[in-house]
Amino acid sequence: MIYENFDLEITQHVAAKNAESFSVRVLDSPAGQQKASAAVSVKLPSDLRAHVRMLDRRGMDRTHLIALGRQLGDALFPPAVRDLFEASRHRIGAAHGLRIRLRFDQTAPTTLPWEYAYIPRPEGTLHALDGFLALDRQISIVRFEVMGHAPEPREPAQRPLRFVALFSSPENLEPLRIDHERSLLERALAHMPALEAEFHARAGIDSLLDAFSQPAHVLHFAGHGIFDATAGAGKGYLVLEDEHHRAVPLSAERLALALHNRGLRLAVLGACQSAQRDGIHPWAGVAPALVRAGIPAVVGMQFRIFDESTISFNRHFYHALLMGQSIDAAVVAGRLAILARSGEDDRDWGVPVLYMRSNNGVLFPAAPYAPALKAFDPDLPTMRSLGAPRNSRSTAPQPAAQLEVPLLKLSAAELHQIKIRLRDVLHGKFTTAELQMLAHDLGVDFEEIVGQTRLMKALNLVEYLSRRNKLAHLLAAVRRRRPGAL
Repeated sequence: MIYENFDLEITQHVAAKNAESFSVRVLDSPAGQQKASAAVSVKLPSDLRAHVRMLDRRGMDRTHLIALGRQLGDALFPPAVRDLFEASRHRIGAAHGLRIRLRFDQTAPTTLPWEYAYIPRPEGTLHALDGFLALDRQISIVRFEVMGHAPEPREPAQRPLRFVALFSSPENLEPLRIDHERSLLERALAHMPALEAEFHARAGIDSLLDAFSQPAHVLHFAGHGIFDATAGAGKGYLVLEDEHHRAVPLSAERLALALHNRGLRLAVLGACQSAQRDGIHPWAGVAPALVRAGIPAVVGMQFRIFDESTISFNRHFYHALLMGQSIDAAVVAGRLAILARSGEDDRDWGVPVLYMRSNNGVLFPAAPYAPALKAFDPDLPTMRSLGAPRNSRSTAPQPAAQLEVPLLKLSAAELHQIKIRLRDVLHGKFTTAELQMLAHDLGVDFEEIVGQTRLMKALNLVEYLSRRNKLAHLLAAVRRRRPGAL
């Protein structure tokens, strides 16, 4: 699923003794923008911070969690903003998603758990979970850190991908199920082609430095995290081990320096409070510090989280990500996995936080499509050439059903990845006029393909031909027009 940006700008935060407020506006969206002068002033409920503290302590049942979610949803989406939000959802349709990018010019509002924002569905029932935006596969909630430079344009990383996993469970702290998590992670990555995975047990500072003496694409950390807010400005730490397997805290600042310029595309911090902030220093938390260090996507935890929840999240997150889905979709998959395994009143599904400054949510190319694409003859004829060839090339007519046989042998996941790759190539390497010619050659009236943008047209053309068992013909036509693109 392709996610289109819905950018919210939160500014002018003011905190008085018994009042807190900020201004919010739609900086950009599929349905339009709001001028700075149209920013809406929002007064936060006086009991909101107290409710957040209850959430942190696991002191909320489902009814109170939804009530908190409504407070957050009303604050983030006042009427004028909500109108553009609903218009954007309608405009992109069911085939696309909406990436809500939260841009804060001050640190204080970032300490609120916006991942629990709740907007009731018109047809929803009272206390229904489907009002939580973060549990909707078509919605992604992203913290976009405002910095003094634009995000660097990045194409999806090319394989082989180097994956570094660090596991730490010091003997003087609460034990974690590190071995179980490692086993699940190893199994999840075992069949991924062109992936070089390294697993470092009992990880210490030397393990970290040795692992990143050369560039890597992914950092996965499983262990304890600490956010110390006891003295002045807070500070975040990941907890590693010393030679005696006792705890050694590594500060966010030092970790960021160690990982700077190491080629990382993603850091996943399976540690409590690894996304927590103090509302004073913008880079005190571990996850924000890594974003500042240039890592385009970081997943951290804003509260304490059960070990089992972290394991469930990671398993389904990586499965989706390494199948070529966007990080947006992968995070939602992880949230839903936590929800499916948790109790009625559990809140762990909202603990993961996605920080992302990449404009493209697909960080890695899909592994399965490469071998799948090779199953096809690059010289397969187009639909028109099945009857009478349009050029001098001698090609014996073949029944369309015969050409589709390789597709029928593929798994649903492999077929899905072929469609994703075709869509991306059509959108990225063909103009609208070229798409019209391509559709014409395939016997399709391009005007019948719905979509207000070229991206939507490309997506719907792929789906149109797929439903008619003509995907192989599209693949062959694209290969001829753009050699090497597939």
